[in-house]
Amino acid sequence: LYACITTVFYCVTRLGEFTVPAISKFNPSKHILHHNVEFLWNNKGHPVLKFSLLATKYASEGKDMQCAPQSNCTTDPEVALQNHFRINIPLPDAHLLTWKHQKGGLHPLSKNKVILQRVAIAKQTSLSNLKGHSLHIGRTLFYLLKGVPFDI
Repeated sequence: LYACITTVFYCVTRLGEFTVPAISKFNPSKHILHHNVEFLWNNKGHPVLKFSLLATKYASEGKDMQCAPQSNCTTDPEVALQNHFRINIPLPDAHLLTWKHQKGGLHPLSKNKVILQRVAIAKQTSLSNLKGHSLHIGRTLFYLLKGVPFDI
């Protein structure tokens, strides 16, 4: 769950692009797989995480999403993903966010599971339960406040 939230947040993307609608609806030709993530360096020598999405809500042919690791930050998406891979050990052709289900076996992470967990966490911590594109909008605001232009 944490790897999903940090990745979606820093990629400024939709939750549904990194999750499946339901465990039974996982489609390896449509949903992001473990081998669709690359740990690269840009032309200035900075680390970049590249995610090759096979299909999105508005791009049926897919598209690439990127984000940068956040050094010395508790929400570093690279650290979260590496931890996720260490704990769940997904196969290369498994869903990127495959996780060990309580009842046994590995399952792709569904959008509904993320939303239910987010609601439970909000209740436990007395935080407001943000809905919709809250991760997407929150990260856009984060970049705008940092002075990062979106026309680059």
